[in-house]
Amino acid sequence: MISSLVEAIAGLSLHDNVADLSTAKSPFENADIDVILQIFGWIHPSKVFKYRRLNRRINQLLLTNHFAVLNLQYLELTVTRKPAIYHQRNACLLSDMEIVFFFAPPSFQSVYASRALSNEDALEWEVDSKCRNKVPIPSAIWELSKLTRLQLLGGCFSIPPDIVKLVNLKHLDLNRGYYAGTIPAEIWQLGSLETLYLASCSLNGELSKDVAKLVNLKVLNLAGNRYLGGSIPCEIGTMSRLTDLNLSSCNFSGMIPREIGALLNLKTLDLSNNQVSGKVPPEICDLTNLELLSLNNNKLSGVFPQEFRNLTKIRRCNLEKNLELTYDLKELLAYLYRSR
Repeated sequence: MISSLVEAIAGLSLHDNVADLSTAKSPFENADIDVILQIFGWIHPSKVFKYRRLNRRINQLLLTNHFAVLNLQYLELTVTRKPAIYHQRNACLLSDMEIVFFFAPPSFQSVYASRALSNEDALEWEVDSKCRNKVPIPSAIWELSKLTRLQLLGGCFSIPPDIVKLVNLKHLDLNRGYYAGTIPAEIWQLGSLETLYLASCSLNGELSKDVAKLVNLKVLNLAGNRYLGGSIPCEIGTMSRLTDLNLSSCNFSGMIPREIGALLNLKTLDLSNNQVSGKVPPEICDLTNLELLSLNNNKLSGVFPQEFRNLTKIRRCNLEKNLELTYDLKELLAYLYRSR
């Protein structure tokens, strides 16, 4: 009986067409459940789930947590180098098994996460072209409560509300993803966050004043989201730990809030390539730790504050392409040269 089932699977493996599999005469209809699980359990996860198309019974069995446990147990026996199966810290590109993780049924994802990822404090993955077709971020990731760093570069996902479950998360990097929506409100509830990178993610809407809830945030980078705009919320001035604020190449408008002058730890302020208008508030010159100031290519006007001499640590200052902004370029350059 078992040998005939194995031969049947070997024969069916030659069929790639859905119709071939679903209409093929199947010897599995009356086979014992445990026997079926044992046989399919030896098939690598990257291939086994195509057999869900055989019939409803097989489909239901392959979607169980029991099968996922069995399949991963057998996989551990057949692969000698365990790190080749599981996530490797600081690896960039997804391994074959991690690609399976993204596309597998939720039951398999949950078991894989609990067995392979539950003790990880960091997931740092660069999603390649195999996973860019709007597959969701596996929901099992949101159950990894020990995560302090999550990096998913280049993905094409939605950001679900369950991200709020990552209460220990300190570093979130989703750069170069495609999310095409507003920044989820749940992100502002991640009170432990120290760095937030959402650059070039096709985000739209406005930056919520709730960003100020991230009281531990040191780096905020939203650059390159062309449809993210509105006014820069004045509440951002309460984020006293910020060292890097990059809102460049977005669509922000209105005036630079004076409250930014309260960010005394700020080293980088980049508001370039927006629609920001009005005068440069003199409070910017209170940012005595500032090393980089980029306000170029906006609609700023008036005279650049004379208090710029307070910026003793400045190394780069770009004010170009603000047609109505005037400043003593010679004096400014001479000061920057002396401050180096």
